Amino acid sequence: MMIAHKTTKLLIVGGNGTGKTTALVRFALGALHTGAAGRLYVFDGEGELAGRLGVPAIYNAAGLARALDSSAPVLVFDPADEFPGDRAGAFDFFADVVFHYSKHRAGTKLFVADEIQFTLTSDRLSAPVATLLETGRRAGVDFVAAAQGTNAVNTRLRNQLTALAAFRTLDDRAQRFLVEVGFDAEELRALPDGSCIVRDLRTGEPPARLKMFT
Repeated sequence: MMIAHKTTKLLIVGGNGTGKTTALVRFALGALHTGAAGRLYVFDGEGELAGRLGVPAIYNAAGLARALDSSAPVLVFDPADEFPGDRAGAFDFFADVVFHYSKHRAGTKLFVADEIQFTLTSDRLSAPVATLLETGRRAGVDFVAAAQGTNAVNTRLRNQLTALAAFRTLDDRAQRFLVEVGFDAEELRALPDGSCIVRDLRTGEPPARLKMFT
């Protein structure tokens, strides 16, 4: 088992078309290219991340097993064939595989997922996912995900976050947690598409404003 590292858990939130998936892909590739992560484990529930990352998707458990033992730096699991109509079950399966395999693989890994409001709802956090989130640092697994709002994801995930990146957020319920941790509601409403505000929840430093596209 790896020595625990200072883990990163980033949630990117915002409405459709605001830029959160673009930010997710850029963060993941940036972590890989800078060496912050030696491998990306990507859950592609929407079926579009493989194309954005420029790698072929893996569609079944047999293919995933082969990829895990390869030297490929990016593994993208699309559950459409293996888990039709059961995205939450597929997410549990993938989280469990990633955690247990990572315990025996050196280096830092990054678990990546988009639109997690469909899998980590406010009233659902399965044992495999809780293990990945709450003890993943023991296996060197960091976590980055995107969702339409913090109100749509599980409280235990929100409590584990080390950073938040917020794109335009109009809904009062989606803003509530963001305001609690220091975001300005009016500033969130006024953000143009492609721009976000990032806060490090560990340090409390002033937020940074980033532009993904214009």
